[in-house]
Amino acid sequence: MRIFEARHGQIVPKEVYKNDPSLPKGAVALTPLGKEQTLLLAKRLKELNFRGLIFSSPYDRTMETANIVAEELDLAVTPLACLHEIVSKADPNFSGATVEELKKRYSRVICDDELPPCWWGDSVEDLSAVIERVEHGLKPILSNLSDSSDVLFIGHAATGVALRHLFGCENNRGFHWNCHLSLLYSSTEKGYANDCAHLPERMWTGNSVIYEEQKKKFEDSTDKVCTLLKDAGGQTVLHIGDTASPDYGYYKALITKIKPDVIIHTGDLVDELKAGRIDKVREYWKRSSKVMIEMMEQSGARVIVVAGNNDLEKELKGFAKRAEIVPRNTIIELSGQKILLCHEINKMDENAEADVFLYGHGLTGETRTPEDNVRNGKQYFNAVWGASLHNFMTGIHKIIPKVHL
Repeated sequence: MRIFEARHGQIVPKEVYKNDPSLPKGAVALTPLGKEQTLLLAKRLKELNFRGLIFSSPYDRTMETANIVAEELDLAVTPLACLHEIVSKADPNFSGATVEELKKRYSRVICDDELPPCWWGDSVEDLSAVIERVEHGLKPILSNLSDSSDVLFIGHAATGVALRHLFGCENNRGFHWNCHLSLLYSSTEKGYANDCAHLPERMWTGNSVIYEEQKKKFEDSTDKVCTLLKDAGGQTVLHIGDTASPDYGYYKALITKIKPDVIIHTGDLVDELKAGRIDKVREYWKRSSKVMIEMMEQSGARVIVVAGNNDLEKELKGFAKRAEIVPRNTIIELSGQKILLCHEINKMDENAEADVFLYGHGLTGETRTPEDNVRNGKQYFNAVWGASLHNFMTGIHKIIPKVHL
């Protein structure tokens, strides 16, 4: 048995599809590049001898992707409501297609069951809700699979993250590029996530985000910092926090490139999972937080972690082999500077005898900016602004904005 997951191809910009009378209301079509990506995905699946079931989110961008794949492989497509995009806000311009409408638009659709009314959802979700929705929707399908079945789920970035959590596919994490392929489960080989080996780098896109541009930004920003730090002497300190698992590839690349002496994480190791308040996602949080802890520990740096409001501090202490798990408002001393560590700004002791304050959590209540982070001679760095690099002996402080890698 093999279970695969893929994201749809690149889509046209909103200003195009909202004014295209040939498209259903609110529908999004693939670009010519998106169609090229999809064909290469289909060829990859053909090389893997995929001959199984294809399930797709009922959105047009996913159905068009699935239909192209199915045409190439001479297979059928079944729309599956639980794979729909995350509902981040209501869209009055969107009304989901029925099965009959999908059959008319996409030749490979075979489905005897009607989709539920308002299958695209009418309640705003976070990723924890998406995981629960996908898990519930897949139970009857997975329970009826034979041991030799192949399955492909075609969905969105959010459903890709949800599927990866559900199947425990933790290795090779990175941004969810269009038409990536993940092997979520196999009875004979190790799974992988977000693989784009079938696509040339120029075709790695996350809708409007282009890999080559992101890679250049990353190289340029880190090259400048490495040059600055090279002859500075003293310790290089990397501060990160609020690390969502789809961005683990970026953090791994950053740690590898910078080779910091100290890594400070100010909490929420798996930022998309609210494990501190939602019991159902705690097992998924455990899997992913282990990945982040191991990534930091394997760097050889000293690792210091403050648990976030959505971390499980007791569990972190159990995972850690070398990492120091410290409480909020801990003050450490590096190169003669006192550094206070906290997660939430509203729980940070700004009156403490410290020179630098490192924190994260979000921008709610934030009164500082990356450009104006010095107050009364004290410096403040929020991990949400981006990773920050520090040499406390020389006074070098740099923020590296996050990119998708």
